[in-house]
Amino acid sequence: MVPLPEFCTFVRHVTRSGKPISPETDLVHDLGVAGADGEDFARALFERYGLRLTRDEIVRHFGEERAMTPWHLLIWLCDQAERLEPLTVQDLYDRISRMEQERSG
Repeated sequence: MVPLPEFCTFVRHVTRSGKPISPETDLVHDLGVAGADGEDFARALFERYGLRLTRDEIVRHFGEERAMTPWHLLIWLCDQAERLEPLTVQDLYDRISRMEQERSG
């Protein structure tokens, strides 16, 4: 089973965040992962741990990226952040742990 500190390091690396990562860290609201960054994060999560987020989950937690000017993008992200469902490091870690337990069975 992957240790939580190792998973936190993975999150920090993939999100390129300089902020401290804890189990309570929310990927969108604390780290600013949204839109295409959310899709990139989901891809890295699957490649490293085999946890696949569905398209609906990606949209629900990270929103959808649209082609727009930087100013419109900033306004859109601020508006979306209020509507996006939180997704914490602990939420993802728990899912990976359950998946690993089911595999080892």
